Amino acid sequence: MAAPVLVDEDMTNGREAIKPLAKDPFLKATGFLWMYYPGADEWRFMVATSALETNGPMAVYRRILTVLRKNNLLEKLPLDRITAIGPSDKIFQRIKAFREKRFPFHLVADTRLANCDLGEGFGITNVLVYKFP
Repeated sequence: MAAPVLVDEDMTNGREAIKPLAKDPFLKATGFLWMYYPGADEWRFMVATSALETNGPMAVYRRILTVLRKNNLLEKLPLDRITAIGPSDKIFQRIKAFREKRFPFHLVADTRLANCDLGEGFGITNVLVYKFP
């Protein structure tokens, strides 16, 4: 069965959320992407943040909730569609390295990856990686 399509509205909502999340001094976000999870059959908006490792998940999700609510984005991108990961997360690091190696324009454009083998048993079905702010 094919993965559900990541619709333009979700891509736009992700881009809108990046601006305030990237500027938040508590989160110190280092990357944003949409990743399709085949087992759950859903797309998740991923936020790579060093605050996860230093402050824990509860504080991070509370802060993401506050930032999205303050910027009127919570209805567009509800918290149950968001996953916070640390910048040292293996999947995040592999996607970032793969993208930097294969797509030299990654600093100026979003990158779509599908059915990629990232090595050492890491594979992805479908990902949209936003250019990092």
